[in-house]
Parts: sequence; C-alpha cells; structure tokens
Amino acid sequence: MVQQVANSKRSMTDTPSSPPHAPAKRPALAAHSRTPSASASRALEPPAAQGTPAARTQRQPPTEEELFYKDKDHRYAHGHADVLLHDGADSSPWLAGLAAASRRRTATAMLSRLSESQLFASTTSISSSAGSAAVPRPAQAASLSPLSVSACMEPDTVSADQDVGNGLNGTMPFAAQDAAFAVVDPHDPALAATAAVGTVGPASVRHTSARHAPYSAESRPSRRRRGSHDDSSFKPRKFLINVDDTQRAILAQEDTDGDFQITIHDVGPKTFTLGTAASGGFNKFEVRGTYALSNLLQELALAADRLYENPVDRLHRLIKYHFWDALTRRIDADGLEKICEDPKNRSADQRNRIYVPFHDKQALEYYEGVAVQRPHLRLVVERLPEEITPEYVRSIDGVPGILSLALRQQRDPTTGEMVTRGAPFVVPGGRFNEMYGWDSYFEALGLLADGRVELGRGMVENFWYEIEHYGKILNANRSYYLTRSQPPFLTDMTVETHKKLREKIDWTADRCAAWLACGVRAAIKEHLSVWKASPRLDAKTGLSKYYTEGIRMPPETESTHFDHILAPYAMRLGMSIEEYTAKYNADEIVEPELDEYFVHDRAVRESGHDTTYRFEKRCANLATVDLNSLVFKYEKDIAALIDEHFGGMITLRVRRGPNNVHLDGFMEWRANLAARGSVNAAVGNYGGWNSSWAKGICVYDDEADGIARADHSQSQALDAMDTSVPVSVTENASAATGHGRAHADASTSTNDAAGSAANGTRVPMDSMLPEYDLPDSDNSPFFTVRISAALYASLADHTQGLITHYLWSPSDSMFFDWDCVQDERSVYETVTCLWTLWAGCATAEQAALMRPVALSKFEVVGGLVSGTEESRGAISLDRPNRQWDYPFGWAPHQIMAWAGLQRYGFEDDARRVCYRWLYTLTKSFVDFNGVVPEKFDVVNMTHKFHVEYGNVGADFRFVVREGFGWMNASYEVGLPYLTQSMRRALGTLTQPDQLFRALRIC
Repeated sequence: MVQQVANSKRSMTDTPSSPPHAPAKRPALAAHSRTPSASASRALEPPAAQGTPAARTQRQPPTEEELFYKDKDHRYAHGHADVLLHDGADSSPWLAGLAAASRRRTATAMLSRLSESQLFASTTSISSSAGSAAVPRPAQAASLSPLSVSACMEPDTVSADQDVGNGLNGTMPFAAQDAAFAVVDPHDPALAATAAVGTVGPASVRHTSARHAPYSAESRPSRRRRGSHDDSSFKPRKFLINVDDTQRAILAQEDTDGDFQITIHDVGPKTFTLGTAASGGFNKFEVRGTYALSNLLQELALAADRLYENPVDRLHRLIKYHFWDALTRRIDADGLEKICEDPKNRSADQRNRIYVPFHDKQALEYYEGVAVQRPHLRLVVERLPEEITPEYVRSIDGVPGILSLALRQQRDPTTGEMVTRGAPFVVPGGRFNEMYGWDSYFEALGLLADGRVELGRGMVENFWYEIEHYGKILNANRSYYLTRSQPPFLTDMTVETHKKLREKIDWTADRCAAWLACGVRAAIKEHLSVWKASPRLDAKTGLSKYYTEGIRMPPETESTHFDHILAPYAMRLGMSIEEYTAKYNADEIVEPELDEYFVHDRAVRESGHDTTYRFEKRCANLATVDLNSLVFKYEKDIAALIDEHFGGMITLRVRRGPNNVHLDGFMEWRANLAARGSVNAAVGNYGGWNSSWAKGICVYDDEADGIARADHSQSQALDAMDTSVPVSVTENASAATGHGRAHADASTSTNDAAGSAANGTRVPMDSMLPEYDLPDSDNSPFFTVRISAALYASLADHTQGLITHYLWSPSDSMFFDWDCVQDERSVYETVTCLWTLWAGCATAEQAALMRPVALSKFEVVGGLVSGTEESRGAISLDRPNRQWDYPFGWAPHQIMAWAGLQRYGFEDDARRVCYRWLYTLTKSFVDFNGVVPEKFDVVNMTHKFHVEYGNVGADFRFVVREGFGWMNASYEVGLPYLTQSMRRALGTLTQPDQLFRALRIC
C-alpha cells in the first residue's frame, strides 16, 4: 500500500540514506505514532477552521510565479512515495550498482516509462469503479507528519509556494545488486486525508496471516472484492518490499490486459499482499482496489527510476523545482510570519520591527494593518526619516528590524478583489534569511536559467525599491545595513531579466520600455550617488572604493566577535571588554585607532569578501579590481541602454531635497563639468566631481515612464528608417517633455556621439552636458534632468583608462588592487582579476597576456581558488585561515570567470574550469548525502573544514531542503557551458584531469 500520490507535503527526516560507496546496511525502521499528528489533524480541518482569524483575512492569492509549473511538460505526477529501499548486497561500487540496475530494468523498460498521461492524471482525478475522486489540494497536506524514508520519488511538478523539503531524502544513488527492498507506510495521516475525499485510505488494507505470500501468475486464487462491511484498521504500518520482484508480481496478477497499467478494465482480484516491516515480512496486509494498486505500481516504477537517477539530473531537478521555492520570501503579511521567526535581535525589547521608508505611505498603511490583524506577530511599524544619516542608523542599533521591500497590487483570482503582496525574492539560505546584495545577482542568473522569470523580476524590482528609498542596494534588508552596500550588479541583472520579459506574451513593447526605463533610472541614481560620490570615489585616482558611512562597531556580529581586538584597549583602561564596548559605542571613549579599524572592517563587509588577508586593515583604502570592473560595466550598460532603447537621451525627475540641496548640487556639478571641458578632467586628479545630487532621482515615476515609452517608440521607428538621415535626439526628448523651461548649451547631440565615445573618440562637451528643466512654479518639489548616452559612454571610456593606468601590471600581466593611501599597487594575487574579462574592460592584448598567467595561479583541481597561497601567507594559531583566501573557492568567482573567458573567445578554458567546479559540487552531493554548501576547499576537495563563520548549508539533518543560493545558481548557470560528452562524464563522476586527457582539453 502506498501513500496517496498527489499531495504529500511531509518533512522526510527520519532515515538517512546510505552513502554511495559504503556497504549496504539493512535500515532501522523508525517507530511511528499510532495516532495522527496534530499537524495532520489540522490538515483535515475545513478551510475556515485553519489558522487564526487574522491569517484568514490575509490569505493571499496565487501569483503568476506560483503557476510556473503548470505551463511545463513534466515526466511525473506530483507526489511522493514513502519508500525505504534497502540493498540486499554486502557492498558494491556505485557505478557497478548503476550498471546492475540498468541491466535489471532492461526487460521491463516499458514499466519504468509509464504513460505520462496516466501519471499526470493521478494529480487531478482518479478514475475507478466508484467514480472520480478529487485529490486534496497541496495546502491540505502542508502539515502532515514526518515519515521515515531514504528514497522519495517526488515528481517534477510542484507548486511555487510549496515547502521544498518534501521527501527529498536519499539524495544519492547507493550500492545495489538485484535485490532492493522497500518499506511503504499505508497509514500515514495523509491517507486519512485522502480517505476523507473518497480516495484510498487505511480501510484499503486488511491484515492476513503469514501464510499468504504474494501472488504469482500461475497461482491466482479467487478472492471476493472488498465490501463496505470490511473492518478498517488505523494502526500505522510499514511494508517490506522487494521492488523488482513486487513489480513483476503485481503486473502478472493485476495487469490482465498487458498494458503495464492497472485500471478498472483489468480483471485481476484487485488485492495484493505485502509483508509488514515490523514483522520482517512475516505478517501480511492486503492492498485492495484499483486506485491503491495502481498507486503501488506507479511508486515502484518511480522508486527504481529515482534510486539510480543520474546525479546531475537529480541535483538540477532539486534546484529547479524545490530549492528555489524553499529560499523564496516576501515582505508581506504571510511572508512576515516566517521572517519574524528569525528576528536577529539580541536587545531586551524582543518585539518584531519593520522599518518603512519616509515616502512609502502605502507600505506604512499596509504594515500598520498587518500589525493589527496579526497581533501574534508583535509587530512594531516604524517610519524612517526622510534623510537617513549614519547617526540615526546607530541610534536604532538597539532596536533592529527588517526593512520593507516592494509591494504589488494584484487581483485575487478567486474573489476579484485587489490585494497586496510583496515582490518575491530569494535568500541565500541557512542563517541568511534576508535579501542580500550581490548574492541576489547570481541567484537571479540561476532563476533565469531555470525559467523562473517572475521570481527574477521580483528581485530586480526589490533592488529598485532599495535604491529609491534607502539610497543604495543594501548589504541586506536589515536596519543595521542602511549605511552599507555590496558589489553592484544591477545593470546586468536588469538587462538579462529584460531579455526574458520581452519573450512573454503579456509583456508589450510599451510595458517593457517603461520597466527598462525604471531600471536605468535606478542604475543611474546608484552609480552617481554611491559609486561616483564621496566617500567611495577617490578624488585623486578617480577610481571607486568600498567605504561605508557606518559608525563604530558593526552591530550584526556575535557579541564576542571583536573581543580579541578590544581586549588590549580595555586592559589599558582597566575595564572589562563588555564595559569598554558599551562606552566606546556610546562615544564616551575616543580611540582613533579603533575607529580606523572599524572603517576597514565595515568596508570588508561591503565588499562581500568578509574576510580575507587581501583586505586586512586597509580595505577602505583600496580601489579594487573587482569593484572598478563593475563600475565600468554600469557605465557601459547604461550608455548602451539609453542609446538603443531611448534615442540617446533619458529623462529623470529629481527631488529638490531639503533646502534645495539636490538642485543646488546638480547645478554645481554641471557647472564644474562644463568648466573642466571633459569627463577626463572632472573625474580624478582632484577635478571636483561631486554627483551626490543624484540621491534625489526618482526611480518610480509615471511621468518619466510616459516619456520613456515615447522615446522608445521613436527610437524604434528611427531604427526602421534610413539611418543616414540626421536626427536631433535632444530636440526629440525636449518635445516629449512638453513643459517647463528648458536649459541646454546645445541641442545637436545625436546617437553618433555615444558611438564615438564608446570607440574612444573625444566627444564634445556640449553633446554630453546634461540638460535640465526648472518647473514654472518654485513650489514644485521636482526638477527634470536629461542624461545622454554620450556622457555615460565617455565615463566608461575614462574608467577603462584608469583601470589600465592604475590596476594593470605589465610586468606581471595581471590586474591588481590599488592602495590609494600608500599610492601603490597591491601585490595580492586575486582571482577577481578575471572580472575585467566579464566586464569587458580588459583589452584583447591584456586578456591574451593575462589568461595563461591567471589560470596557472588560480586553476586547481576543484575549480578556481580565491587567491594564491603565497599571497595569503603562512597560517598559524595566531594567524588563522580566512574564508575568502586560499584554498577556498566560491560560486561568484567561478560564474564571473566562465563568462569572462567565454567573452574573449577562450571557450575551452571556460568549459574546463566550469567542469572542475561542477565536478566538485556533484561529487560532494553524491558522497555526502546531497549536501550543497556555501563554499568549498577546492584544493583539498572538501566542504568539511574549520574556518570563520563555518560553512552554511553543510549542517543539516537527513535531507537537503534548499541548498545554498549562489551555489544552486552556479550549477544551473554552469551546466550549459558543458558539451554533451562532458555532461555525461559529470554524471559518472569522471575526474576532471582524466576527462581532459580523453577529450584533449588542456
């Protein structure tokens, strides 16, 4: 007897899988409660009885993302079989077991490929002699009790909001000969739930004596059909099953028409005897009825398939259909239920807090309503000030909270009413339960690779929200991160998502244009006000640095994290560390040395590379190769987007700011740019560049969207015309504005200006200088600015020159960081030198010279290592290893390198280093119970090591339910790099060097 196929949502946490290369052992059978669990009882309640009244009032409708899987072609029905497989052999290598399984299934190939239509039908309705029986909705099975399994056959159909931990145990194939036993529990509470709607339940099983063995084709006794007067048993049982023998026996007895199905047209006895696990197979139970027997047949077929599933296919499937959903969050009423379970609050006031931006009145009203409707959340709603200063951020360190993200108004398909839902996002996993900055870019790449476009769009739009209201893409959406950003990837994230949105039927050209314009405005605001402004812009070099505005100690760390730093200072004053910490943070103690230390510490955290000896006590002084590659990419992308989609000019509305601070700042910046005569003279060399006025740019702007749609339509029309006809883009943009007093030094800029700057040609200042409109009324809170593609193309050209001048070492044929204080190039060798290839700021000559040097230093057996051992230096008890140094490898570094190598034509190198990384991930997945950790030691090929902060994702019980965000993404992004033969080799865990010799890849 098997579990109801379609709707089990149980947490499979009782029995771990056997490792693939270990001797097979008979599994211990976990005892189960004889009464349904409380969670199962709740699953049987009518909808009105479930949850609190507040929860019912805030129940959310399905989104487009939640319907994702319904548009896909799936191999299996939605459901799980509780099958505990046991190998009868003493030992066998995994590949030998896989081959044996393949040989064993050859004779029953049709059995293992049951009709897709029949399998899918089991998720919707069941046809039997009793008529059709509806299958419970996934929500009804959401709280079912755990059950012991070691191989679960979950199909490729799953709801987007479903808990992904459902039966994913047994995440690797293990040694097997021809005997494979299974334990199946017929009395899981889920079956009681299915019985309530007319499907198979515990009454379908009847105890018999041990004399009754499974039927064979030759001896088929005549048995009466089940009657309504038969006794039912609610005693929980498990069955001990030999999978292959049971398959053959049930087909021989029940499949009388030979179509490898059990239907109402088959005339078998419709009963089948299984041995109970508790008795070692001695006592017997009868499985009765067409539905129950067909479920048993289906689950046996799935058991055989999933046990020996190719590990590449399995990991890909789990990531695509399960892990992403487990990592998905929203900042709305339902989402807060989960987020509030992780308050990250060590203060005396343990109430949950959400901080809402000053200008988002809709969000303020919404969350205040949630606080009233869901009092159990103990939610305190705080409105942020219009100007968020470092002093204010420090003042709320004692009352930390979550920061609101984008909300959407959408129609409930069941009631037709408009409801509010948060834009979805993916968290990294483990203790990282927020939307993190640069993690989100790589996660978005993985989502787009898996067709999760709406989820990827949600992450982009949440970044726009952060830039609009918090002034930057945050380290994460917690209150203590308000002064800290992370590596910027927004332009590429927007471009890649826009490509996918354009393929969707409901995304018209106008809708795409407005969406893209919003993204360009957000990117310009972040670029000019964060990365091209003080304190992150170095006035001398013109390069950008990681440098946060935070004050004193970062509050998110563990309470003892800085004890070794503070101890000497506390001892000097005769204080305890706790007393010294309190006084230092309260400004009662002034210690410049500590102030400088924490400036660098916060900068390291902003870099995302926390921590590494590369940045030790100097991060805020460094113009790093990775950051400036990203800034160049912003400038290049913005120039291309404005030129290609908006006719060479984009319109921005800007808030004047308190006391006209932004308007005055813009006028000073523009005047300085005009006086200098070029971007080259204004940026760097103390040229007076100060674009902090861009903090006032409005990201969300319906009026600017309308202008953007008009500019886009006109641009597309011009593309269709003869391009030899000169067109004044400035005049077109001014005409589209249609209001205010226009100010410009020239109105003759054309698309050619952007192109000439991109090619390195000096562009006249009058074609780059921003135009502006002052409103007719001085009481208007806004003014209008028009930014040209030519300006951004010139910025990109200038940044590329600075990178070559300061960061390129001709003698080493590599890029390095630049110390802006010491005025010298760093000697630390970092794999992020390859980011110049991803961004496209390395010349072809530089790329050709750097490629062999960099790969010889960073390519190791398991992928690309973060830095060289020589650069890291000696490790000791007093100088422990750091997680972003040698010998560790990280998913972001791999993904950036693959794309960069491919961009410059080094295809074989990209595939080779990609295979190394995916091999590391796949082998760990196979050898260690399906683990997908945060990082790897790629030199020693292990995820088990002692290093600061541990290894998130490596500590779990029984089954991996979510993987780790950017590690999941690296697998999905990496697979397309491989050739078909490389993917087959990966599935058999062929060692990289062995494969490369065979394929002659060097």
